[in-house]
Formats: sequence, structure tokens, C-alpha cells
Amino acid sequence: NEDANVIKSYSDVGVDQFKYGLELDNSIKADQEGHLEGD
Repeated sequence: NEDANVIKSYSDVGVDQFKYGLELDNSIKADQEGHLEGD
């Protein structure tokens, strides 16, 4: 069982939002984002 290596990653985090993601060399990709809602 070999560990996967990160091919690409990014993150952009602000006061009221975030976005990040990564891609591994074993064909796994993940992206997440969100934002603050409310008054």
C-alpha cells in the first residue's frame, strides 16, 4: 500500500468565504468551498 502524492493543491481563504482543493496522483480530486451567511 503506497501513499498518494499531491499533484496540485490550492486554497483561498477570506473573512467570509473559503475555497480549497487538491488532486492526488491516484486519480482522487477534492474541491470544497463555502461562505458565511447571515446579518
